[in-house]
This record gives sequence, structure tokens and C-alpha cells, in this order.
Amino acid sequence: MQVIINHRFIYGHCVRFSFLYVVMKTIMQKILGLCACAAVLCVPVRAYAGSGHNHMVSHFPPAITEKYVDASVGHKRMIMIYTSWCPYCQLKMPAVIKLEQIKPGSVIAISADKNYARFGSYIQSFDTIPFRVILNKGREEDLYAHLKKFGISEGHGYPNIILMDENNHVVAEGNLSMETVANYILRSPKDAGADKPSD
Repeated sequence: MQVIINHRFIYGHCVRFSFLYVVMKTIMQKILGLCACAAVLCVPVRAYAGSGHNHMVSHFPPAITEKYVDASVGHKRMIMIYTSWCPYCQLKMPAVIKLEQIKPGSVIAISADKNYARFGSYIQSFDTIPFRVILNKGREEDLYAHLKKFGISEGHGYPNIILMDENNHVVAEGNLSMETVANYILRSPKDAGADKPSD
């Protein structure tokens, strides 16, 4: 019995299967990457759960912080880049907490602290912090390099408060008053009568 081998037929199938393999491998890598990113973003790191408090603190490298900000698109927010030793940051923090309690999802707090012990003591001084605190893992220059894609600029000192619109565009930036922040975040017919934080 003579077996006729159609080389073109075999070659064609090999090419198709190779292409399919590459496509499936690429898709799986993207899915696994998204799953890993989602795991990092969604699971709080409770590294400073002491003294009866259990605050959400995540030690994120700048690239993950960028993804976290990117994923929060869809509503107005304030991003506060601060340190625990900054007196102006300390004065504003109670009003920042109150703003988040009034309108959940409004605050992204990024600590530039390098002294983790001092940062931990500061965080534990609050009975409740209703938002995730991101502790920058890396250089502050790298953090701003990743946040540059949103239009956030470096060199405003502490706290650097950035108002973001629903499309992740910067509306205002600098050492903004909490009255300015609240007027922007809470400005809508539904929230017109809401209690606004003050400095």
C-alpha cells in the first residue's frame, strides 16, 4: 500500500498549530499577569495591625501604584502624597479621613516615608483609616515618573494633593486646602447638603 504524503498539507497544519500555540501562550501570559496584578491590588497588606487597630497598608512599588491609580478611573478622587513627619500633612489627615467617610473611594493616600517604624507609629495613632494607605516602595523620583502619565508633576513639597477627574486627568495640584478638595469631590446635586471637611 502506497502512502502519499502531502507535504504542503502537513506544513500548512504545522504553521497553523504553531501560530495557535503562540496566540494561546500570549493570551495566557496576559491573563496570568492581570490575575497577579488584581491579587496585589485587591488584597490589603495589614502590616501595621497593632494596638487594636487593623489598617489597610500596602507596600507598593511605583509601577503597582500606577496601576492602582489607573484602575480607580470613573469617579473624582484626590491623591495625597505625604509623609508622617510633615506637620501640614498631619493637620490635613483628619479632614482627609472625614472626606473618605462621606464619599468612599475618594481618597488615594501615598506615603513617601522611609522610616517605617515612625510611619507605623503614626498610622497606629488613628482609630480608623477608611482608605488603603500606600507606602511607596522605592525612590520618590520613580513614583513621580510613573504618575507622570496622569499629568502629575514633581516638586510641590508635602503634602502634594492632586485632584483627579473621572477620566484620570489632573484638575489641580499642590498644597490645596481641604475646603477646595471637598468642594471639588462633593460637588454634585446629590451631595450638595453633605458635611464638608475643613482644614
